[in-house]
Amino acid sequence: MPGADLDPRARLGPGVSVWHLAQVREGAEIGAGCIIGRGAYIGAGVRLAETECAAREVLSLPVHPALSADDLAAIVTAVNAVAAAGS
Repeated sequence: MPGADLDPRARLGPGVSVWHLAQVREGAEIGAGCIIGRGAYIGAGVRLAETECAAREVLSLPVHPALSADDLAAIVTAVNAVAAAGS
């Protein structure tokens, strides 16, 4: 974690990586296995303790407002096909 600004009062779970120029302030709690990317800011008292669990259950897609209805339908169809194949 060289080059990162880690307050000694922050609590980092096992396997946490904090990249160069990231800041983790006092009282922040970072859950196991999280990656805090370059230049990220985690404010005082912020809790990311549930991140590892959420990452196993939540899918977040970057959907731009300029997508057409047809493009959005194609994305939904593709995601549903992958989900169905994995179950």
